[in-house]
Amino acid sequence: MAGYIRSLIFIAALAIVAGCEDMLEPKADSTYSSEDTWRLSEKARGVLYNAYAAITNKVDMYDDNFLDCATSDAVTNDFESDVYALAYGSVTSASNPLDIWNTAYAQFKNIHLFLENGLNDNVRYSVVSDDVDLKYKRKYKGEAFFLRAWWGWQLLRLYGGKTSSGEVLGYPIVLNSSDGYDMKARDTYEDCVERIIEDLDSALVYLPEKYTGNDPITGTSGQGRASGNAALALKAIVYLFAASDAYQPDGITEGERRFKWIRTVYAADVAMSHIGKTKPLSSASFGGNSNNVDSEFLLAMSTGNSSDFESRNYVTSYYGRAITNPSQNLADAFPMANGYPITDSRSGYDGNNPYEGRDPRFYLNFYYNGAAFQSRTIDIFEGGIDSITSDERNTRTGYYLRKWIVETCNLTPGNAVSAHRYNPLIRKTEVYMAFAEAANQIWGPYGTDPKYVPSGRTAYSVMQELREGAGITGHEYMTEVADAGKEAFDAFIMNERRIEFSFENRRWFDLRRNMMLDEMSEPVRGVDVTKTDDGGFRYEEKIVEDRHFEDPKYVYSPIPYGEIAKNPLLEQNVGW
Repeated sequence: MAGYIRSLIFIAALAIVAGCEDMLEPKADSTYSSEDTWRLSEKARGVLYNAYAAITNKVDMYDDNFLDCATSDAVTNDFESDVYALAYGSVTSASNPLDIWNTAYAQFKNIHLFLENGLNDNVRYSVVSDDVDLKYKRKYKGEAFFLRAWWGWQLLRLYGGKTSSGEVLGYPIVLNSSDGYDMKARDTYEDCVERIIEDLDSALVYLPEKYTGNDPITGTSGQGRASGNAALALKAIVYLFAASDAYQPDGITEGERRFKWIRTVYAADVAMSHIGKTKPLSSASFGGNSNNVDSEFLLAMSTGNSSDFESRNYVTSYYGRAITNPSQNLADAFPMANGYPITDSRSGYDGNNPYEGRDPRFYLNFYYNGAAFQSRTIDIFEGGIDSITSDERNTRTGYYLRKWIVETCNLTPGNAVSAHRYNPLIRKTEVYMAFAEAANQIWGPYGTDPKYVPSGRTAYSVMQELREGAGITGHEYMTEVADAGKEAFDAFIMNERRIEFSFENRRWFDLRRNMMLDEMSEPVRGVDVTKTDDGGFRYEEKIVEDRHFEDPKYVYSPIPYGEIAKNPLLEQNVGW
């Protein structure tokens, strides 16, 4: 528990640290070979900010697609995309659409070069004041530690996996610019976790808790940068994955597993006490004229002003490409506003009027038949302007994507209107969900332990808070599920994660860390809508795409073949 004690000490130090930057947009600088790099502050900072610039600022970050389109939650209309190939299981060690190995190690190199050269006395970030210069260096040092943790986490989340020996491995850890990774063995998963956590604890020493006020170093102009709150949140997320089924070595004891869940709970509880309450998403969270970061987002990358996302996902009748089509599977996962699932007779769900009275989050995710869009309704019924029978580029599932769409954007030639938006990389709600999942695993829905949970929170109380914030009007059903015990409540939490983080590229990883093979291979369903003689509509389900991830090897990603070929010390994940 020493790491947790250090965290609390480091949190106290946040009050005296500095850290901020005028720019929201990270800019790459690859000219660090020049001697001037380590004398000129802009170039020195540019080396570090390469590690920001390599983080995508698009929510549909996978070849202009969401990773959700390789699950049962959606399909893509972009048949040439990497995600479409991935959805059909087209993954090999030599060709993996998700591969980030070289990108991550390139960022390690940038970060290490900066730590070794960019904080020395010959680089000054303020020529006016030694004190201001020191504050900048402390902030940059904190950002460097955070970014090393971030890129380590990206490697671990994707490549961490079990080997044929029953051991769970991560990635080769490197800690300086001369420490080559190409002839090193993979470190254990747990060693990688400890490395990431140590970097996050170090970042907490130097980073501001959050960016507020008008100070040029710690003010709101630094939104979008690493912060103490983002570091606290990431600790809980890393620990959650480390406690999940997919990353447990053979022979692990019940006590060892319990410890992993407890450290997740503790980290999440500490984080929640600092980040504050969650803020439910609304259409305003998706973007608009303001460049302020939504308070729900603890780490987010700015896209600047653009209508590119709308160009990819507007309906075709509004000059869009309708790339992302949400599924009936996902639609069915949303309960009614009273909290009951649509399969429960008490829910009030009407199959002939399926979009009335749903969970408010449903309307943030879907454009459905009859949904309002700008000056008209979406007409998906057969023969309607937005149906696949009217244009083969239209939706294949009977739904269009609503989430992240800024409706003020206009794609009309000669009258284009853009919007400012962010890609949320870490959200407050992720921390709350991590707590609920871990607490339920240890104590069930209602249990807690003040030794590890000073706040007294329980899995149930956290989920109740989140559901109330989302607009669910009753908790009778959730109470029934909680009364049924830990296993039932775990399934409930996972469905809430599916709903809350839809089209945030989370479910792909959630399915794999929990080894949910049946759900990984669930066929994607859609709906055909036809008009009836009485003026109503008939909704008939259909299969749109199959998923073929039945083989347990798909729980893990393969280590790239090129790395295995040149480094005999790298052990491949099982099945690859």
